[in-house]
Amino acid sequence: MPLVKIPTLQLSCQRKIIASATFLFLYCGISIGPSSLITAAYASNDSTQDISRGIKQFNRGLKLAKRGQLNRAIAVFKKLTNEFPQWPEPFNNLAVIYEQQGRNKDAIATLEAALNTHPSYSTAHQNLNRIYDSMASKAYEKAFALNNKKKSKQAKLSTINELHLVPTANVTVAGVHQTDNAPKSVVADGKTQNSLNIAVSSATREGPKQRLLDTLSAWAKAWSQQDVDAYLSFYSAQFQPARGMAINAWRKQRRQRLTAPKQVQIMLNDAKVIHIGDKQARVRFRQSYQSDNFSSHASKQLNFEKVGNDWRIVTERVLRESLQ
Repeated sequence: MPLVKIPTLQLSCQRKIIASATFLFLYCGISIGPSSLITAAYASNDSTQDISRGIKQFNRGLKLAKRGQLNRAIAVFKKLTNEFPQWPEPFNNLAVIYEQQGRNKDAIATLEAALNTHPSYSTAHQNLNRIYDSMASKAYEKAFALNNKKKSKQAKLSTINELHLVPTANVTVAGVHQTDNAPKSVVADGKTQNSLNIAVSSATREGPKQRLLDTLSAWAKAWSQQDVDAYLSFYSAQFQPARGMAINAWRKQRRQRLTAPKQVQIMLNDAKVIHIGDKQARVRFRQSYQSDNFSSHASKQLNFEKVGNDWRIVTERVLRESLQ
């Protein structure tokens, strides 16, 4: 995960801070090098003297972390989050250190605090995704007793990526908690022939959105029935696995994980088509996974591309996950 470095400050008459933030990768206390730059603007009611003191402490925390003095760095960044709660960078760096110490729950809570002040702060989103992905991989390996000689890698953040989120003022797919007259989600498993239906409002029963949701439903059905070939067919040849995994290695891993349990149940709720165009689309939903030895609940996002007349998955992100 990267620490955020704030260089020279410039104060305007409106007392806004314009900071050029340089992201550094720190993995096991070793600086890997600088990545891309972002610009952040904060409105502040603090005095110039207080801000200058805060920046000095921030840079002190960076130096302590890079020297491996993590507990002292934690104390510095914790104090900064209390004194300057409008700055997301101290929260981010505190979470980086927690993650390096194996304190994933503390790291997650700290990143969520950063998002409370800056909901669009993409670094925090990236960090959360990486932690959840790492936790899920470890849980899968433990639950399925996978014969994997390589240990799961510690969560490691890539360079900052803008999420380009689209407002969600679109038609919402209804979940299982509907009125009695509404269609309900159906759990699909490997022993039944029931398809996994996602209940939708009448406004989306026809047209491009419904065809996209039908694809989502068929993807979940193939997963539930542990039909690996059908499941993998929903992914584009351009699919980008998480954590930079090679596509062939990812396919092998998915085949192993789909066939390892005796049975699988998948339920999707609250699906939302948050963007759909001629060639690209994006869907978010809540997913419940249940097998004979593992269960999880996750909020996910799938990005699709149009391949001929069909929608195919190009990226798959876990936004939040709880493991049982």
